[in-house]
Amino acid sequence: MDLRCLRLSFVATLATFLFFHDFCACQK
Repeated sequence: MDLRCLRLSFVATLATFLFFHDFCACQK
């Protein structure tokens, strides 16, 4: 398992989570 790949995947997941969190907050 490549640590760099794992970290990239984590960052992508975190960015997606924050994007949807902000998107849902704006929808209210």
